[in-house]
Amino acid sequence: MLQSISAKIQAVIAELTSQELINKDTKEFSQQRDQFYNKLNEKLLILDEAKVLSKYAFGFNVNEAIEECFKSIAIKATDIHTNINKFLKSFVEEAGLTSKDYDFFNLYYNNLLSCRQEVKGAKFEINDKIDKIEKEIFDKIRMWEQLVEKESSIENISMSLINMKDVSNNIPSFNVKINQRIDEVLINHKNRTKITNAISRLGAILIQDLSCVTQSIIAEHKAFQGYALSLFNEKIQKHDIDHVLENLRSDCIDKSKLKTRYHEFEAIYKDLIQQNLKPNVELNQLILETKRIAGDIKQTSGNIIWNADVRNRITKLLARIFALWTLQSAHHYFEAQDVENKNTYLLKLHAAQVVSIFRMLSLGDKNEELKNNLVQIETGEGKSVTLGATALLLALLGFNVHCACYSDYLSQRDYNGFLKVFDTLGVTQNIRYGIFNKLYEEMIHRNEEIRQSVEQFISNGSNNIVSNSQLIERAKILLIDEVDVFFSQDFYGNVCTPSTSLRDPTITSLTNFIWTQRKSKLNLNQVKATPEYVACSNRFPNWEPLILEAVKSLIYDVISFESHNYIVKEDKIGYKE
Repeated sequence: MLQSISAKIQAVIAELTSQELINKDTKEFSQQRDQFYNKLNEKLLILDEAKVLSKYAFGFNVNEAIEECFKSIAIKATDIHTNINKFLKSFVEEAGLTSKDYDFFNLYYNNLLSCRQEVKGAKFEINDKIDKIEKEIFDKIRMWEQLVEKESSIENISMSLINMKDVSNNIPSFNVKINQRIDEVLINHKNRTKITNAISRLGAILIQDLSCVTQSIIAEHKAFQGYALSLFNEKIQKHDIDHVLENLRSDCIDKSKLKTRYHEFEAIYKDLIQQNLKPNVELNQLILETKRIAGDIKQTSGNIIWNADVRNRITKLLARIFALWTLQSAHHYFEAQDVENKNTYLLKLHAAQVVSIFRMLSLGDKNEELKNNLVQIETGEGKSVTLGATALLLALLGFNVHCACYSDYLSQRDYNGFLKVFDTLGVTQNIRYGIFNKLYEEMIHRNEEIRQSVEQFISNGSNNIVSNSQLIERAKILLIDEVDVFFSQDFYGNVCTPSTSLRDPTITSLTNFIWTQRKSKLNLNQVKATPEYVACSNRFPNWEPLILEAVKSLIYDVISFESHNYIVKEDKIGYKE
């Protein structure tokens, strides 16, 4: 017995002594890394508990062997810290670190984090090591912050920001904290200089550096939102209506008709912006005018109105929708006091977005009938705005609109982006954003809780749930974001089968009987003759065919069911391998 225990202790010690902390399990994914250190912790705890056996004659000093093992692990943890210190020396000296250097730092640092989190049974001074690492990193970050606060040279300020952002981008563990520091520094810089165009001047310097770091500063930090918007607007101005129509690919399009509609839209939009672009302007008149033009069209599935009168309202409504959208988000414009291109600080749509909406609504076709359409808008070209404006326009024209997306996060983000305009024009209740399953659930429950209704109908023979089926429903239109995802194997061609569960003591008794008698190789006739089956059939007299099918499935399943072999010992369950 002692010999066996001795062999096991020595085997664990040998395994841990030879175990490298940086290995295939700790180099890739955090979950694998945490699992590795968790198992390491379990083995260390076993050895720690084995110290009580030192009084027995094992042929070696148990305590010394275990302590040597612990020292071996501690040395390996120290080696990791030593490698990090080499990185930190170059980092503090700004010695031009490469992405590979950062990768090694992240590898070592993440191992220390996992070790601290998972290894509870040994003291390797991990906390002290991690605290020192973070202090050195953030001491350097603080130095760059102070340079921004004290410097008057925009070039030097931009260099300090680039240095901070470079660390943020390359060390994910510190990303959030450093980004918060950058946000604070930018706000303080803007307030300290008291120059209204301080951020745009800084942005102009940053944008000269074409690296990913400067691009991410402008794209990710709130202080640069107005400047980023200005850059985007300047870029899209090159793609006017002529450029868009020239590159429009589709059959049987009357491009001259599209161009005429666009110019009508543009004239109304610009006029509305010119009239209303004032601080704290009241938009009630514009809102009322938009609703008046929309009218009160009753669109039902059996009677969709899409005549020339309705189509002629589209351009006028769209111009007002986008005017509201621009005016309600004009704060960047009013903040940009001393910039030459002040108008570029307004949220604007571009010609391709307007034409995309026209084409989704079949404008430009020979008959301009409302029908299914597919429009390609690439990433970054304003797909969310196009969908939001189209949904709003259709809701004003009497439809219920469902915008389906594969991602709940993206769906909610896009919805929130247009929610203010939805609310302003009173159509929020007619527009639904969500993933496919969510929209489907809303649709099947639009009149009543269908699952609850089915359960009550089977259980009681009646349905007391109030139904809204008498309401006249608006016609529905589905707008699909990322339509290629819809055509994937997860959605297109698949069937969604909603189900509900029946609960009753007679059902429980019947299933328990079949389970307890599973080794008897029951057949259907035997089950039908049991009191449990009779009671269940009497409870649901109109649903015996349903009960029969369920029983058939149960009989088959318990025959083919294979359970893991296990034993119970001392209130513990163990599975046989």
